Amino acid sequence: MFVTFSSFFRQEFFSSFYHLLSFQTEVTELRAIEEAYVPLLKMKFMGIEIDMTFARLNITEVRDKRSPKRKDV
Repeated sequence: MFVTFSSFFRQEFFSSFYHLLSFQTEVTELRAIEEAYVPLLKMKFMGIEIDMTFARLNITEVRDKRSPKRKDV
């Protein structure tokens, strides 16, 4: 699942994000399913089939509030 903030739109998922993925050598068989109710990109990543859905949160920024106790986490 691709989760983003409210200023990133469905159209960008199918355009700029799709374009970015298309240049990744690990990604093959990339397809945009724009007519789906939930936006969907289908692909193979290093040979593994992936169905990536799109979700938009009603927030303007994403803050990382994790504070791992171990440095290797």
